[in-house]
Amino acid sequence: MCSAGQLKYTRPYLIELVYLDGIQISNLTLIDSPSWNVHPIYSRYGRNALIAYSCTNTRIEDCYIVSGDDCVAVKSGWDEYEIAYGMQTQQLVIRRLTCISPTTAVIALGSEMSGGIQDVRAEDVAINSKSGVRIKTGVGRGGFVKDIYVKGFTMHTMKWPFWMMGNYGSHLDDNWDPNAIPVI
Repeated sequence: MCSAGQLKYTRPYLIELVYLDGIQISNLTLIDSPSWNVHPIYSRYGRNALIAYSCTNTRIEDCYIVSGDDCVAVKSGWDEYEIAYGMQTQQLVIRRLTCISPTTAVIALGSEMSGGIQDVRAEDVAINSKSGVRIKTGVGRGGFVKDIYVKGFTMHTMKWPFWMMGNYGSHLDDNWDPNAIPVI
């Protein structure tokens, strides 16, 4: 119903943290979220947030993740609104994860990446998924993805180690800029 535009509101997140410094989430089991489990926005110095959205200096470590979507999603805003705001996700460390997601990615960069994503380090990740690292973007997003480092991935059921889509997603409204081309 959500993707068909039949819902008045989007699905809720289990935990959403906005404009925080120095957060740590540990020793939790989160089950059956209708949308994202942990969703920090515009935060710094965080630990173990599974969706990093325009965050700086964040670590995701020592997690066991089973997901029906991307295990870790790295985002930085949508279209002209985040291009104007300009807050990127940067200095993200992802390590010592076990991730199971049969149809999507272990680490997804985008598709909301209009503020930019840079300096992402991922290492020591055991993967049971369709792809290891997936970059999702499209015309009108703007932004950039750069300085992505991956080391020590153990891939069990994998179709693509790296998967990139340049025609991904829709736009919030009709005000998006067709000249906002993402740089990868």
